[in-house]
Amino acid sequence: MKQPCPRSIDQPDASRSILFRGLRAVFCNWPDRHGQRSQLKELDADQLRDIGISKEQAKKEARKPFWR
Repeated sequence: MKQPCPRSIDQPDASRSILFRGLRAVFCNWPDRHGQRSQLKELDADQLRDIGISKEQAKKEARKPFWR
C-alpha cells in the first residue's frame, strides 16, 4: 500500500500559499495602480471635486508606494 505524501509535498502550506497569492496580487496590480496614481496627480481641482476627493487626498494617494 502506498503511503500518502507528507502535507508539505502533497499540498502547499497554507501560509506559503497566502504569501504567493498576496505577492501575485501586488505585482499584477502594480501597473494599474501606478497609472491611476499618475493620472490622479494630473487632475485639476474641478475634476477632483467631480470624483469627490480633495487635492490633499489626491496628493496623499499619489505618494503611496505601489504595494499599498
